[in-house]
Amino acid sequence: MRTRADEGTVRWVPRFSEIAILVFIASAYLLETQSGAAYFGLAQGLLGAAAVGVVLVSQRPSSGILVPWSAALLVLASTAVVISGGAITPEFRTFAINCIVGVALFQLMRDDRLVTVAISSLGLAGSISAITLISAFDMGAAAATPVTAAWELRMGASLPGSNPNIAGLYLAISFCASLSRAFVPRAQRSARVLWGVCSVLTLFAISLTGSRKALIYCGVAAIILVAYFSRRLLPLVAIAIAAGGWALINVDWLYVVVGHRLVGEGGVAESDGLRVTAAFEAVDAILAAPLGTGWGSSGRFLADLGYTHSNYLEVLVSVGLLGLVVYYSLHVLVISRWRRVSPAVRPAVMAFMVSGLTVDIFQVTYLYKGPMIVLALGAAAAMSIRESEVGVARTVGLDAGSRLRARRRIGA
Repeated sequence: MRTRADEGTVRWVPRFSEIAILVFIASAYLLETQSGAAYFGLAQGLLGAAAVGVVLVSQRPSSGILVPWSAALLVLASTAVVISGGAITPEFRTFAINCIVGVALFQLMRDDRLVTVAISSLGLAGSISAITLISAFDMGAAAATPVTAAWELRMGASLPGSNPNIAGLYLAISFCASLSRAFVPRAQRSARVLWGVCSVLTLFAISLTGSRKALIYCGVAAIILVAYFSRRLLPLVAIAIAAGGWALINVDWLYVVVGHRLVGEGGVAESDGLRVTAAFEAVDAILAAPLGTGWGSSGRFLADLGYTHSNYLEVLVSVGLLGLVVYYSLHVLVISRWRRVSPAVRPAVMAFMVSGLTVDIFQVTYLYKGPMIVLALGAAAAMSIRESEVGVARTVGLDAGSRLRARRRIGA
């Protein structure tokens, strides 16, 4: 927000960048967690077109780090398609649109204050989704549902039109954002309490989706955030995780939704076995095509499941070892520059990065805008100039590249 004097008064006026960040994140959550399948492709295209518009109208647009990163991955995927004799898949187009959205958000997040706006937007979007999910869930019916029908129950507990694992991932990202805001030391007490309530609501909604991966994401994020802000609370976090695990197994309706998945009942063990088999088949596919076969191509090799249930293996199959290195180079860059990230957003960025890398072991995430939004946020935080430096740099008229070089010289 910025202030503007108007006849002796000061009013808060939202900037274009702040509004655009909020709209982009809210629309991404809406389109990917509540859209119907018939409109999904159209919605993706419209959001991508809107992203191009934002890039064109954003002040002083620059290439940024996401442009060469995205271009390299798309070129590698195109080369892999040509070599393998494959075709451009819907996954290829989706990843391209996600890259456009990521670049647009990176353009908008010019300083730490705007990164904070993005983090708050993630928390708010997830909280609204969580309330929608909780209000529609029938706990009594869940308790009477056999575990063999748990998938249908989880689909009902998910947001309309969404896979429960996808909904869980988006909510887990929001949980991380809300919890990081709840720990901000100098924030008003009422704001911290509100963000704490949002965290609890979102975590409860995640349990209703039955997503084990989302729960892992939340556990890793909570440990990182608590360790950063107050290590003396770590024993309480351990107790809370243990109590939550006990409740998931011993409370009837929670057991039906997610608890049985922790103990391997109701066909879960067989499903996990298929995922291990898919991983071995993916290794064979990688050896047969070291340069990859293009985004979304792994289904040709993994007929049982269609994909590997691991983002690392999926990227390897799609764009090869070089593509894997390029894909995760941006994650490594953000983590390696953690000391350059402003303390105001550092804990949230680190929790996003480490939790994301952890959940990528078990879930394919390159297809979704949520992880791309987080990656753009992390890159912006790692590359941006802190607010105090922004004012000085703008005063002396430095462009984006000069401001970054100035920051490097002063060792910020």
